[in-house]
Amino acid sequence: MPVYWNHKVQIIANMLEKKWGICGTLQDLPRFPYWEINCTTYETGRSFRIRRDYMGDYVLGYTQKPDLPISHMIAASAGFPVLIGPYILKTKNTRWTRDKWGNHEVRVAPEYTLWDGGVYDNLGLEALYKIGRGLDSEIDFLIVSDASPPIAHQKRKGSMSFTNMKRLLDIAMFQVGALRQRDFMAYVVNKGDGLYVRIGDCDYPTTLKTPSEKDFDWLLERGYESAGKAKSKVLS
Repeated sequence: MPVYWNHKVQIIANMLEKKWGICGTLQDLPRFPYWEINCTTYETGRSFRIRRDYMGDYVLGYTQKPDLPISHMIAASAGFPVLIGPYILKTKNTRWTRDKWGNHEVRVAPEYTLWDGGVYDNLGLEALYKIGRGLDSEIDFLIVSDASPPIAHQKRKGSMSFTNMKRLLDIAMFQVGALRQRDFMAYVVNKGDGLYVRIGDCDYPTTLKTPSEKDFDWLLERGYESAGKAKSKVLS
C-alpha cells in the first residue's frame, strides 16, 4: 500500500522485534565475537560499517559506541533500493570523527541515507578481507557463505520499465561480486586459511516468511552438503 512505501524499513525493524524477539541496542551485543553489520551510504557511495564500538564509512567519518536498536540496523542492511528502500540515519547529538578511534572531530550532515550493504559488497567481504592484502589482522580463518542467486537469462521489457533498471543494478552487483569471489578463491587456494561455500543455486527465494518444516529441512541438508563439498576440496 502506498502509505507504507516510505516506511518499509521501519516495518521490518518492528517485525524483527515482535516476531523474532530481536531487541536491545548495539551496546547490548557482546564484545566477542563481534558483529559487523554492513550498509551502503547513498551520499558517499561507500560501505557503511556498524559495530558495537563504532559505525561509519571512511569518507563520512565515524561515531563511537552507537546506541541504536539492533533491529533497526539489521533492517537498514536489508534496505534494497525501491523494493524495501532506505533507512534514514539521524546524526543529531552524536560526535563524529575522522578515524574509528575517536580522533579529529568532523562536521556531518543532519542525516544520511543507508541502503542494503549488498549494493556495495554483497558478500560483506571488505570488512574481513582486502583484495591484494588478505585477511584482516583480527582474523586467521574466514568462512564465506554465499547465498546470492546466479544471474539468470531475462528478456528485456519496454523502455520505461522498473525491471530494466533493476537489471542494470543486478548486472553491476553480479560483476563486482564475481571479481571479489574469484580473488578470494585464489587466496584460499594459495594460503589455505579460508573456505568459500556456495549455496546460491538452490532456487529458494529471499523472504521473511517462516519456512515450512519441509523447506527448512531441505535447506539444512543443502547447506550441510555444500559445506562438506567445499571442505573436501580444501583438504584435497
